[in-house]
Amino acid sequence: MSTPRAGPLNVFVSYAHEDNELCRLLLKHLSQLQREGVQGWYDRRITGGTEWAGEIDQHLNTADIILLLISPDFLASRYCYDVEMERAMERHDQDQARVVPVILRPCDWKTSPFGKFNALPRDGRPVVDWKTRDHGFLNVVEGLRRVVAELGTRAAVPRAAPEGVRPAFRAFPESHPLRWVALAVLLVPAAWFWWGKQQQCVVQGDALLDIGRYAEARQQFQRALQWNPLRARASRGLDTAKLYDLMSKPVEFEQQLNRLSKQAPNDAHLKVLEGDYELAQGRANEALRDYQAAADVNPRVAEAHFRLCVLYDMRRNSGRALQACQKAVDLSPLSPHYRANLAGQYFKHGEYRQAIHEYMQVVDGYPLAKLEMAIIQRLQGDLDDAREAEQMAIEELESDTAMASLPENSLPWIFEVPANQAVSIPSKDQKLCYAHLELSATLYLAGNESQAIEHADRAARACRFQTRDIKAVLDWELARVADERNELAPKVYAYRRRVQATWGTLSR
Repeated sequence: MSTPRAGPLNVFVSYAHEDNELCRLLLKHLSQLQREGVQGWYDRRITGGTEWAGEIDQHLNTADIILLLISPDFLASRYCYDVEMERAMERHDQDQARVVPVILRPCDWKTSPFGKFNALPRDGRPVVDWKTRDHGFLNVVEGLRRVVAELGTRAAVPRAAPEGVRPAFRAFPESHPLRWVALAVLLVPAAWFWWGKQQQCVVQGDALLDIGRYAEARQQFQRALQWNPLRARASRGLDTAKLYDLMSKPVEFEQQLNRLSKQAPNDAHLKVLEGDYELAQGRANEALRDYQAAADVNPRVAEAHFRLCVLYDMRRNSGRALQACQKAVDLSPLSPHYRANLAGQYFKHGEYRQAIHEYMQVVDGYPLAKLEMAIIQRLQGDLDDAREAEQMAIEELESDTAMASLPENSLPWIFEVPANQAVSIPSKDQKLCYAHLELSATLYLAGNESQAIEHADRAARACRFQTRDIKAVLDWELARVADERNELAPKVYAYRRRVQATWGTLSR
């Protein structure tokens, strides 16, 4: 691809919903590329209607790399084959994108229009035919790295004209009538590229507002304004993203909100932020009104549905909370806190298996999901699985790279305890304290008393303060274990006595 680009490469994944699990495994293997700046987009869980078609087309038309996940179901899908694949081939032929077929399962793909390409994994050997699927997807990622490197190099190094050859429009004398035609031939693509780059930034900024990632949205709108300082939509989007930072300044927030609402009275993103502000002021009814208005104005704004989920959960309306969380996940499957909250709703409904399934779909680098999953595994008596999940969570908490990979990791962890109270664990040290204490309890229940005490001591060193709240969360969780697992009840009571004696600050 010879067209220069600014910013990260964008990847669009086209696949049949029957291959959902394989697609998720591929995305996990692509996580390191994502940390290095390659951005991915996919949404094939939605299977009907026209509401979503425009957004899919938008991402398909701005992608730099288009992955076609090939299987018999892909070839049989009218939408995948006749719509997404056809448009991908058009953009590839016009040198606007690189099409990369990834062969998931054996099928008759070599006679298709993309059969002429070098498919991944190596030699077009289906992923499911490798020693393990992980081996197959590792080979896919290695191939994609070569594609990313090639596109980055070609974009970064402009092609120089051969020596002695002048630009095309100078090949004509100044009086030649075709001189201006040649100039237009050069200027029109440049103008199209200029418009496309600012439009791409605006689209990405709006998509980030949809999922409440305001800091990243602000960066995209700033890039759009660098391409075109007069772009009104980028300017308004930037002001909307900045509004989030004024939440703790009521006067400034309300002034800015009123100004922006006059410009765009039906902007769903503004209504979500207004709901956040109302909720922070203790006005839950007004917040509910604003979130619902945002969802009605633009049903594609996942953050509106997520906020409805949280608010309905606060009101103990578990049915509507589950429905709203599911909608948020359908709209943004890779947002970790959306899916973790959906899993939490299934947990509250007593659907342990479905809750664990959802927790396992959460992208790596989000330790809270692993700790919450371990709570359920412990209730089921699966102490080895719980221990493994808690150890992985601690490793991620101790890794600055892992914690920085997801902006959601900066959010406080909220846990419910009896008497309708909520405990907030905001800092990294306190989160690490909670994780070590959870692992300590699991180890003790499994009979490993020495390591249990060791991790309780680590928790004490990490906590430093607010230990009482953290212990209240664990006490409530262990009380459930004692109620639901009679065989573990004696160890639960013994652990409480032992930790109470070893870690006296917890009782303060």
